[in-house]
Amino acid sequence: SSLAYWKFHVDFTTTSNSTFIGPTSLAVNSYNPACNGGTCIVQPGTSTKLDTLADRAMQRLVYRNFGDHQSLVLTHSVNTGSANAVRWYEFHLSGTDGATPSVYQLGTFSPDSSSRWMPSAAIDGVGDIAIGYSLASSTIYPSIAVTGRLATDPLGSLTQGESVVQAGGGSQTGNLTRWGDYSVMNVDPTNDCTFWYSSEYLQSTGSFNWSTHIASFTLPGCLAPQSPDFTMSASPTSGSMAPNGTLTATISSTVQGTAQTVALSASGLPAGVTASFNPPGITAGGTSVMTLTGSNATTGGPVTVTVTGTGKLTTHTTAFALTVANADFSLAVNPSSGSLARTTAVSATVSTTAIGPAQSVALRASGLPTGVTASFNPATVTAGGSSVLTLSASSSATLGGPVNVTVTGTATSGSHGATYALTVVTAPTGGFTNGGFETGTLSGWTATGASEQVVLSPHSGNYADRNGLPTPTNGDSKIVQTVTAPAGTTKLSFWYSMTCTDTVYYDWATATLTDNTSKKTTTVLAKVCATGGWKQVTASTTAGHSYTLTLVSHDDNYATDPSYTLFDDVSFQ
Repeated sequence: SSLAYWKFHVDFTTTSNSTFIGPTSLAVNSYNPACNGGTCIVQPGTSTKLDTLADRAMQRLVYRNFGDHQSLVLTHSVNTGSANAVRWYEFHLSGTDGATPSVYQLGTFSPDSSSRWMPSAAIDGVGDIAIGYSLASSTIYPSIAVTGRLATDPLGSLTQGESVVQAGGGSQTGNLTRWGDYSVMNVDPTNDCTFWYSSEYLQSTGSFNWSTHIASFTLPGCLAPQSPDFTMSASPTSGSMAPNGTLTATISSTVQGTAQTVALSASGLPAGVTASFNPPGITAGGTSVMTLTGSNATTGGPVTVTVTGTGKLTTHTTAFALTVANADFSLAVNPSSGSLARTTAVSATVSTTAIGPAQSVALRASGLPTGVTASFNPATVTAGGSSVLTLSASSSATLGGPVNVTVTGTATSGSHGATYALTVVTAPTGGFTNGGFETGTLSGWTATGASEQVVLSPHSGNYADRNGLPTPTNGDSKIVQTVTAPAGTTKLSFWYSMTCTDTVYYDWATATLTDNTSKKTTTVLAKVCATGGWKQVTASTTAGHSYTLTLVSHDDNYATDPSYTLFDDVSFQ
């Protein structure tokens, strides 16, 4: 009731990366091997019986990749209880590795009580399956027969009936039992439709007097043979380069019918631009890298560069839109203004736009008020990309504003800037005690659980709270504080940075905010397990309401993946 399969991956460069996995069991409909794998095929006019070799699969495992699915076809010989018969399978490959077989369809072919064994199968270019086999009985000399199915037929059925392509002329005698284990079914590569089947038979009764018959046929489900042809495409389809720069694009082709050699060339190039291909010629279905190189090229565009592929019978083209321009960029900050209180931070997005070829842009900020620092994530972008600017104010930051903070981007082509109008305000009166943990202690907070302490890894200032440890802890590490939202505030804000290499099922950080006035609890940080930089969390609040904030980090005490979370800059704003 099962087959066994193995997976083999070979890495010829680093042989230690090669793998061989198995056996793995694959459930199929139950079967009994023909003759229990032995000798029992009867013939006319002799007591000599023929081998089935039913203790093994026949021929090779046939593989086809149809693009939207991959198929494997396999056959072996079974006994139905009344006859020896052909068992056949089509497996599809799937799974996360794309290489795990599952049964797509199977069947047992036994239209009467005659023996059918030694099967070989193949699948053509449209998914039709043909099976060839030996056929014999007490009244039928060992013969060669074929059957098949169309891809559109009901699953598990061989609808094309049985055709005897070579009738046997005698029986094998002399106690010689071995038979037919070299038959093969193949598909003609010139049209992917014609099946060729080769097997043995006897022209007359005897021993060691085999003959070979080769049959060819096409199932009606296959299309007429295709003339050799191909298509072409470029990826990307457009690009920019400097007058003395370079630019690459991948030229891809697909094969129609039989593959052929395709020579590549480019035309319509601006003055000062040359094109090269690696390789300069491909087999249809392959790819080549086109490199455009400028030498004081004429600026302008886009200009349509025509890439031509010349095959044996046909020629096809694809277009690439080329712009030659001096590299430059623009820069903007959004929003362009904001305010923050001492011990808090505010963020804005710095966006860049490429003019001409993209280039690397380094970001910096100047004109900051005393006590305010700036950071960029990332600090360098490729023109066209963006970065997050974070401005953080210490407890002694200079109040007032707006002050124009200048954000400058510097690239090979030069520098461009934009301003952010920053106002530093006094932190609201009241609210959290020691929200920035700058006392160097957890004063003002109630700590319970596995491990909580103040550490020198802050979002701003000198200290932050750490719930959990870099070594395993067991359960929740928690800090809690109950406060009243000060007048003039509308939201709660805090920052966290987590180190978590496990999954959220086992380790996590979370935060809840309970409005003790309205009796409503909100999860302001849903369970998260991630490793990264500081992230801000906010939640709407109502001035004058009493709130209880609970900050939690959970670790499952597993030895190899301790998790912990830093919290900092807890405030009302």
